[in-house]
Amino acid sequence: NDVVIAIKGQEGTETLYTSGDTPTNAFIDTIPDPGPGSATAPFYRNGGSSLPVTLFPTVVPDLTVKAIGSQNGRRPSAVVKARFQFKTGSPVFVGDNAASFSFNNVTSGAEMFYTTDGATDPTNVPSTTVFGPVPAGQTIQLTLATTNILVKVRAFKTNYQPSEIVSNLFS
Repeated sequence: NDVVIAIKGQEGTETLYTSGDTPTNAFIDTIPDPGPGSATAPFYRNGGSSLPVTLFPTVVPDLTVKAIGSQNGRRPSAVVKARFQFKTGSPVFVGDNAASFSFNNVTSGAEMFYTTDGATDPTNVPSTTVFGPVPAGQTIQLTLATTNILVKVRAFKTNYQPSEIVSNLFS
């Protein structure tokens, strides 16, 4: 779920940061180290009465942040790096009867898409074989045309990685 991303700096110092999509190659760092001209993080103290302003109002699926503390008259701190991955939680089937079941999801605002042909993987684009979006808790009712039906479901949320595909065989 969406979270506040803040940097806890040392009082009296300036905290500079840079960020970007996490590089796909671990050996090629495409995010510059913070320094003069970099963004300045607002001061945050743990245990305050209100949440700090998030550094990133819009999340990206895979974000890396680099930060450094500096103060006049002393050497800057080492550059520290943190990676944040936002992935939609895997759907959970609620019910064992194809005539009445639903999906739950731990990710707020997630939408589920499902297939019933047993072969097609769900995408977030409805079609003749992909059904949805289905919000958590909405009842789904299927009529079995054959003895068994394999339902595959996947959850999606804007700016998050899609969930894993979860399946259930109804007989």
